[in-house]
Order: sequence, then C-alpha cells, then structure tokens
Amino acid sequence: MKKLFSILSLCVILGSGKPAVVLDIHSAFAAETLKPAAVEILTPVEIKKTFATGKPFSATVPSGKTVQITFNPNGSASSIPKGKKKGIKGKWRLSDAGYCSTWGQRKENCYTVQKVGTRYDVINGNNILAAQWVMDSRSKKE
Repeated sequence: MKKLFSILSLCVILGSGKPAVVLDIHSAFAAETLKPAAVEILTPVEIKKTFATGKPFSATVPSGKTVQITFNPNGSASSIPKGKKKGIKGKWRLSDAGYCSTWGQRKENCYTVQKVGTRYDVINGNNILAAQWVMDSRSKKE
C-alpha cells in the first residue's frame, strides 16, 4: 500500500490596508501534538480481497445516509438502506486505480479507496469523498 501523510499547516494572514503578511507556523509543540494521520491507498487487488467477499459492509455518504453494501466475487452487488429489507442491485469491477460500480440504471462511476485508521474513504473521480466504509465485525475475515 502506498502511504501518504496529511500535514496540517497553519497560515495566518494579517493586514489592513498594508501588504499582507503570511506566517507559516511550525513549532516543535505543534509537530508533536498534531501527528499526521497515515493514509493507505488500496490497490485494486486489495479492494477485491477486502470487500468482494459476498459479506455486507456499512457505507455512509456525506449526507449521513447509511447503507449495507455487498460486493460479490462474480461482480454483482447490492445496496440496502439501513433499516430496510430491500435495496438496489448493481455491478462492480476493478479498474486500473481502484474500482467502478453501476447501480440500477445509473451510469458507471469509478473510485479509489483509502484506508484511514479503521475506516475506508471512497474518493470519486473529482477527488471528492463519496462515502466512508466500515467493516462490520461479522464481515471481517477470520
């Protein structure tokens, strides 16, 4: 897995009718207090191994809606809203950088998956967070 690091940089812009002054604050205290969070970008093979098991996992979109998604090894998929018994059928496949999915009659969209701690951030083609996935304890491999 490739590793990236999130770095917090605090910039303060001061000014009122005068040229702006930009202060880039990096103190030893801030470096120790605000440790960067490691982000692991999953390869397509890792996505398949982790999620294409036929076992459901939780997905939450930025609006807060949660669904149970199942990716089957044969490329079929299902998405069932939390608290419901029926959902939507779909298809998924691996891509060069991640995976692509099609739900119902909608067009195909492709994503990359980043592991951040115990959650997985699903990033769309515009580099925007599309969902956060969490493996249910019963979905994890033994």
